[in-house]
Amino acid sequence: MSAYFVLAEVLFERTIGKELMGLRIARLDGKRLDLWSSFVRNVSKIAFILLIIDVAVGLGSHGDNRQKYSDRYVGTTVEATNKSRIIPDRI
Repeated sequence: MSAYFVLAEVLFERTIGKELMGLRIARLDGKRLDLWSSFVRNVSKIAFILLIIDVAVGLGSHGDNRQKYSDRYVGTTVEATNKSRIIPDRI
């Protein structure tokens, strides 16, 4: 399962869920996401407790508290693409 997240983000900069929500993964330095960065930011998805720790440390540490710690560590962020597939711009 974790391989899906890593490969989808490396190849397409998004997973199916991110595509539906109009989100993508981007590196802060503007370069293309590499395999190592994607692996590090997704390693917490192997076990639920690791994900909880990753989010808690991200919320409790210095920096942008909207990011998981692993995103800050590898210099990635989740950003909007303004192309949400399921949430219309106008209701």
